Amino acid sequence: MHSSSDGPRRPTSSERTSRSPRTEVIAVIHACITTQLAKGSGHEVAADTPLIQNGYLTSLEAVELVMFLGEKFGIEIDPEEVNEHNFRSISSIATLVERKLEAE
Repeated sequence: MHSSSDGPRRPTSSERTSRSPRTEVIAVIHACITTQLAKGSGHEVAADTPLIQNGYLTSLEAVELVMFLGEKFGIEIDPEEVNEHNFRSISSIATLVERKLEAE
């Protein structure tokens, strides 16, 4: 059994889909942003949509997204990595997540 003191749990291989890792990361981020963060906006958010510039991602929502990504992927995003470059779009966030996963 997984306890909260063990840190975030990574999905097992049986929990992952047949999609490529990047496609899966983008899908997870897209779902979080469109269902939790940009809810009610009525706009479709593409992988290259500027999130901060278009008002889809505030600083508070960025913190919520960092927490979600840490839990979902078992990664730790440092405060200095939460910047406009890394959080510009779903695609740039996916690149950050991939770098973190590769570093482990």
